[in-house]
Formats: sequence, structure tokens, C-alpha cells
Amino acid sequence: MKKQHTLASGISVRWVGIFDLDDLYKKTKYWLDYQGFGNENFEEKEYSESVKGEAKEIHWTWYSEKKESDYFSYVIETKALLVGMKPVEITKDGKKLTWIKGDIKIWITGYLLSDSKDRWKNTFFQKIYEKFIIHDRIEKHKLYMYDKIYSFQDEVKRYLDLRQP
Repeated sequence: MKKQHTLASGISVRWVGIFDLDDLYKKTKYWLDYQGFGNENFEEKEYSESVKGEAKEIHWTWYSEKKESDYFSYVIETKALLVGMKPVEITKDGKKLTWIKGDIKIWITGYLLSDSKDRWKNTFFQKIYEKFIIHDRIEKHKLYMYDKIYSFQDEVKRYLDLRQP
């Protein structure tokens, strides 16, 4: 039976200011692709846009999974909410560009899936297997995934020019 080992839930990045929304979207997706999370196991579960007065609101939810083996998978789920978005013209390198001024918040959840192919039907034996036989492997995978989750958060912060903690 699939078992979810949650390593980070609800870590977030928030930015209020001017940014290039298209580029942010592409860069975060590119990071997931480059790290192996964004290929055949990537799904944009939700994308919605709405207009409230003169401002626009966007919400998206991504599910990205990286298969490690027949037994393990790494998962990063990303939710983004952009509110109060208004187009702003800026000049960059002598070119006029239209960027967005608004408030963006991105939530990141990451976890390790064991028995990702759902082959174990008896949870008692699976618990024994995970607790006594492959416990060290699970811990190694958790450390790897923990690093990836916070690397992704750092990448988003870097892109938005947030100060690193």
C-alpha cells in the first residue's frame, strides 16, 4: 500500500512587487524538469484566472513526481496564488516590457512515496519491511528529498530576488 512520508508541508515564498510572471512560471517548471520531477509524471492539476475589479487573480496547482525505483518516488506539490495583479511597463536593457505588479505566494509540499506502485496488499508485512529491513534506505531517501524541497524554495526565492535567510 502506498505510504506517504511527508518531509515539508506548507513551506512558502511570498513576494509583493513587480515580476515577470511568464518567466517565473517557465523557470520553476524548468527547475522541476531539470531535477527529474517535471517529465512524464508532471501534472498541472488546476489553473484558474479571474478578474476582480481592475486586478487579476491566478491560481495554479502542480503535482510533480520523480520515480526513484520500483518502490520509491519523490513528490513535490506546488500551489501558487497571485492576487492584485496589474500590468506594469518597465524598461530593461533599453527595451520596454510588460511585467506584473502584484502579490504572489507559493506553497511547497514534498514527500517520499514508498511502495509507489502499490504492490503490497498486506500493510503488516510492509511495516515490518520498512521498519527493520529498509529503514536506512528510507532515511537516505528522506534526506535527499528534504534537500530537493528546500533547493526548489531557494530557486524560487532567488528568482524573485528575495533575501536568503
